Amino acid sequence: MRHQRALGEISEMRLRTGRMFEEVSTVLEVGDSVKKKIEAIFFIIIGCVVVVYLVASIWGLVASGFAADVFNPRINHRRMERIFTNDYELLSTVVDYFLESGHTEIRISTNTEKGFISVGGDRVAINDETVVDVIYVLQNRRYSVILMYGNTIRFQRWANLNSGRGIAFSIDGAEPSAAIITRTEPLSKSNWYYYWSGAN
Repeated sequence: MRHQRALGEISEMRLRTGRMFEEVSTVLEVGDSVKKKIEAIFFIIIGCVVVVYLVASIWGLVASGFAADVFNPRINHRRMERIFTNDYELLSTVVDYFLESGHTEIRISTNTEKGFISVGGDRVAINDETVVDVIYVLQNRRYSVILMYGNTIRFQRWANLNSGRGIAFSIDGAEPSAAIITRTEPLSKSNWYYYWSGAN
């Protein structure tokens, strides 16, 4: 009897020990699960910090004009001469229209409605369909601003946050005198110039 009782107690102890072992294992498994969740949250936080840093860095490059120069490289004199030679007839059509219009100040930008020019802030219809088509073609060739002011008609072909470059026509034969123009170099035809404005 005693022997059986001792065996029973041993079996019960084994059962209790087994249950305790199962409970410890469960706690350890839960601990591993929590640990994995904490690691996942940690990596998510680190990932967010890296993304914020990259976005801030890219924004800084864009604001400095560096990214604009990478994705929209500046046009040098030689390249502008090729562009000018290719677009000369179109540019001359716009110059002739501006000079014959009787206006002293005209502006066209990519925001200007097709078929119109801005004269002193007023919207004026272009009465020549050929000129409308030519301006449309020039805008598709990346001329973003066409402006007549003073003795200059300028066609802005490249710009970033700090500067612009393009082609300028001198109405009176003197060097273009628009205040925004900081430097000019003659192109292959008289009265036509490669210009840039703002920072070099």
